Amino acid sequence: MNLLAHLHLSDGLSTATTAGNVLADYVRRFHAEPIDDEFRTGMRLHQAIDVFAEFDEHHRAARKCIGISRRRLASVIVDVAFDHCLARHWSRFAAVPLEPYVVERLGRIQAYVHESGSPLKALVDRAIEQGWLLSYATIEGVRTTFRRVSGRSRAAKGLLGAEEEIERHGDCLERQFYAFYPRLMKTFAGKTRT
Repeated sequence: MNLLAHLHLSDGLSTATTAGNVLADYVRRFHAEPIDDEFRTGMRLHQAIDVFAEFDEHHRAARKCIGISRRRLASVIVDVAFDHCLARHWSRFAAVPLEPYVVERLGRIQAYVHESGSPLKALVDRAIEQGWLLSYATIEGVRTTFRRVSGRSRAAKGLLGAEEEIERHGDCLERQFYAFYPRLMKTFAGKTRT
């Protein structure tokens, strides 16, 4: 799953564990160390969520919605597409509106990461300043996400323009999201709610 889902699936957890769940994919890229044991717990949760998604029948079905030319990047595209669905239909999954929810939760993560002195500070600052998690609600925001991610590697360049897949196959992706996300929430409810 992508950033917004990882944040949402951290409800009820400490700020440190939430930070580990949201930022796990960036630790190596930023040459950072896990900040503390709670952060490590969040990283393990992140990995468990990703493994669940990889093998879930509805996530697999969603990957098949993606056109052949981008099929090798289907997992990344579906993760972003599912965050797009989550952002657009947020009120079905959360009582607090999306913007105040994201602002408050990321603000706590920002304070925690800054206090730790982690190299992840710059990433969190940029994510807040550029509204990464809020941008999933629009196709333009999804386009910006794919542009940003496409610079990470030669293979990732294929993500440029991948928002077209979400526009073209939106019904298929949304159907699979609605089958997948409640199962994901139920599976991790005991692990993410205190």
